[in-house]
Amino acid sequence: MSVSGKIKSWGIKFTVFGGLQFMVLTIIAMLVFPGGTIGNHDAEQYLFLENFFSDLGRTHDFHGNANYLSMTLFTIALSVLGFSIVSLFLTIPSIFSGIKKNKILSVVMSIVGVLAGICFVGVAFTPCNVFFSEHIFFVRIGFRLLLLACVLLGVNIYRTPHFPNIYAHIIFVISIILFSYILLLTLGPSPRESREGLMIQVGGQKVIVYLLISGIVILAYGAEKVRSHLKL
Repeated sequence: MSVSGKIKSWGIKFTVFGGLQFMVLTIIAMLVFPGGTIGNHDAEQYLFLENFFSDLGRTHDFHGNANYLSMTLFTIALSVLGFSIVSLFLTIPSIFSGIKKNKILSVVMSIVGVLAGICFVGVAFTPCNVFFSEHIFFVRIGFRLLLLACVLLGVNIYRTPHFPNIYAHIIFVISIILFSYILLLTLGPSPRESREGLMIQVGGQKVIVYLLISGIVILAYGAEKVRSHLKL
């Protein structure tokens, strides 16, 4: 394998690593989180259906106690995930390079995907209790950019004969899920007005994020198989 091929291979494999480490580190962060939710500051542990992922990244819990261990784990988990998304969208365009009609689409897809990954790194480094406006900005822009990047990626896969369409189907399912989550964020119940609203928003976030990451890991695995077969 050439040096270029090794770089592309590791770039795609890093995406798989990024997704898996996020799942592991966020679960550990949940276990060490001191507790408290938007609606119940007295909660003594992380509540899966009442605490957002972003709560893990708070510098202090809802009582003002230091939350550095959970925050550190979350920051590492999300920033590595963000960089792994950047890595994916920098390396996967090479698989479409032999298809002339994919050239412009691949460039746009790569730019949008890289920006999405950078936004998630931005989420990691803007604790919601310190930089709330910036944190929300990166969340909203990141998910919207990732949705666009996924749609473009799915189209590219459909237009590439040597890339199995099953992966395009996975990406389009992810796109539908992402779109649904954006609607939930925009039109869904406020998490501050009722416990039910909080649980709907938190539950939706957990389902979306874990399905999204699972889909990206599967896609990266498929992309590496295609890249290896083509010896790119």
